[in-house]
Amino acid sequence: MRIAHFMDRVPCGGIGTVVDLIHRGTIAAGHESHVITGGRDEGWEDWLLSSPDWNEDLGFPDEITVFWKWRYRRRFCEALSRHLVALAPDVIHVHKVPVLIMIEPVLRRLGIPSVLTVHGIVKGFAGGGAGNFWNRHAFRGALAGSRCRCVAVSASAARCVEEGLGLAPGRFKVQGNPIDEGRFSGRAPVLPPPRSILMLSRLVRMKRIQTAVRALAVLDDKPEFRLRVAGSGPMQEELEALADSLSLTARVEFLGARRDVPDLLHAAGVVWHLSNSEGGPMVALEAMAARVPVVVTDVPGSGELVQHEVNGLVVPLSSPPAVAAATRRLWQDEGLRQRVIEGGLATVVRHGVARVAAEYVEHYKAAVSEHHARY
Repeated sequence: MRIAHFMDRVPCGGIGTVVDLIHRGTIAAGHESHVITGGRDEGWEDWLLSSPDWNEDLGFPDEITVFWKWRYRRRFCEALSRHLVALAPDVIHVHKVPVLIMIEPVLRRLGIPSVLTVHGIVKGFAGGGAGNFWNRHAFRGALAGSRCRCVAVSASAARCVEEGLGLAPGRFKVQGNPIDEGRFSGRAPVLPPPRSILMLSRLVRMKRIQTAVRALAVLDDKPEFRLRVAGSGPMQEELEALADSLSLTARVEFLGARRDVPDLLHAAGVVWHLSNSEGGPMVALEAMAARVPVVVTDVPGSGELVQHEVNGLVVPLSSPPAVAAATRRLWQDEGLRQRVIEGGLATVVRHGVARVAAEYVEHYKAAVSEHHARY
């Protein structure tokens, strides 16, 4: 089977990593896979796993991937049509809702079977404003025009879209994200655990890095604990000022965008993932694969992947005292620590690359069969 993935420029590692793993997993299973992007960001290379098989780039201006600015849409769709005619894929895998809205005319014109993956909690459908009406109208039109097979990375993400668009339950199939177990495993955990807390995140408000800094302040009786934040973003100065105001400058380290994520994980004693919205948190899976216990917030997506005291600890959103208390438990209760590590490894097995890639191939086959049945 020849598969073409289509995605916009990726501002962070999560979706790009997932696409790369599905891409490489299907190639390993004997299929042909290509990845097409609509543009590139500065910092793309800092976040995206490097792969020589990322072999297609249409090279349009960055504005092409801001989907509510239609200046380049006609030119873009014409070029994409020519490219897909030459490539002749059996199925195209579209990543993210705005991408489907952008390229739906191409899929309809060429009659290419398609699969859409929703990677996050789509919040643009709620409410009655003109923008939300446009989002709902555009997405419904794209779904109707492309007749794609719909997949979401978690039940929460599927339910959000189905309820927002008034679709029947079950319209979106749930398909968990893949994790490259081998990339993060292979090293024995350091004992005793390092007094290092790690966050892997863009420095944006929804990731709640400010909650992490305040949680570290609650751990004032543990001055040896350090918080390391790997990622870049517009909030860095604000977060540095917050750390300074709490007298934590010496205990909080902003590492910038990093590629050595496995090394950072193996040097950590616990991972915090405190976002206020997640589809299927890759950070939590990576921590589990590296045998590092994870603390996540009780929000859709994260709370679905991580079961409290089974494969991690779950805390209320925006609660520094709860984050600090959970962290203390992981250092004080070795039995709990080992239990969530083992539970995490069992979760990783269910999300292995080969397994998830094989499940996506079944989605591709179903999309092709459904397309042929209609036409």
